[in-house]
Amino acid sequence: MSPEKGQVASTQDWGIDSIAVDSSGRMLAFTVWLSLRGSLLANSQSVHQYKNISWYAVWDTTLRRQILQGPRLAQLAQRTVDRAVGWSNKRLVIIRHRLLEPGARYPEKGIAELSEVTTERVEVILVALDGQEDRVKSFICPQIFGQPMPSRADTGFLERFDLCREADHLLFAESRLAFRKVQLSLEGGRSRQTLAMDSARSKTLVHCARLSDGRSWVIAELPGLRCEQILDDCRRDDLWIVSRKMEIDNLYDFQLLHRRPSGVLHRVWQCDTGDEVREVKISPDGQIAAIRRFVGDNTEIRVIDLSRQGRTLWQFSVSDNLWRLLWSGDSRSILVWPKLGIKSTKGYRLHLADIRRKQVKPVGPGWRVPVRVAFHPDGRTLYVAADGRLWRLDIATGSIDVMWRFPVAWSQIRE
Repeated sequence: MSPEKGQVASTQDWGIDSIAVDSSGRMLAFTVWLSLRGSLLANSQSVHQYKNISWYAVWDTTLRRQILQGPRLAQLAQRTVDRAVGWSNKRLVIIRHRLLEPGARYPEKGIAELSEVTTERVEVILVALDGQEDRVKSFICPQIFGQPMPSRADTGFLERFDLCREADHLLFAESRLAFRKVQLSLEGGRSRQTLAMDSARSKTLVHCARLSDGRSWVIAELPGLRCEQILDDCRRDDLWIVSRKMEIDNLYDFQLLHRRPSGVLHRVWQCDTGDEVREVKISPDGQIAAIRRFVGDNTEIRVIDLSRQGRTLWQFSVSDNLWRLLWSGDSRSILVWPKLGIKSTKGYRLHLADIRRKQVKPVGPGWRVPVRVAFHPDGRTLYVAADGRLWRLDIATGSIDVMWRFPVAWSQIRE
């Protein structure tokens, strides 16, 4: 899609949504999104959305040039977003979400208010370096906007997309929600009937899809739980799941589940009652996990041994409300960095925690804006997306250099 004079739309905002590095560290894929200025959409339920444009690109870090740019998905009446998941057999794995037209209402007598259900198409796409796209899987999922929700027990949506350790299978979770009728008391003694999620009857199914042919099957069922992370070693049939309860008002009840050889899931670790755990990340080798929780005004990172029923190996505190955790590929280091909108006087700082040495140190400069980060497979280099550029950061020296700048022409979008 090339811009034409007189048909250019200015952008409201842009960013890099995801970064994926191949196993050699040479191919760096990222997905770009733009929101067009003044382009809010509204449906009958007053749900507003920006018109988004999204595409992927691949940068060759050795040749220092862009070798692939995907199609700009300018769905001006819909929302389409590409996300790079990783690399499989020298092909880029893309998840494409496309919001379709609103579907029919679910008729339910006696309930005055029902949300309109909008369906979403989710596609799993393999992209070769010559740009050829191969769609290996496609799903149609209902997406629910607003409250109350439809009283259908089969309402489900897909979330979490992770590659297995061998990168030949894609793991994802399907939430199947159930709902119940509740009576609300209003002013003046009036009441009305509405719907609420029934966590006791809701469940999550964890799927595994083979990328060679798209065949998929269920590998775990989580009653009353929502899936936060999946880590699977397909060769050893070793499965780890980070989950938490589906109750909306219980945000911190995280659990770590492990599948035994018999196929039965058992709980390895569960956060204590009242413990404000905000995130749990399993290391790539499946041996340890990092837990991010609030302690007073600071954030504490606790590292636990999964082979010893969650015994604490190390814990450290960092200032500010750091919210993102990223394991290095060798499972020796954890990168932590700040949440959107929370910045210290030194900017958005990256901190690297060395598990073996039990040391935490800042890495690189303070960034003016929040960042997206990826490790090089060797664990000695970071790729950082910030300030309209892609940077390469040497962890040992802290030196940085610019690999790529957001082209001005990419902001010139024809409507």
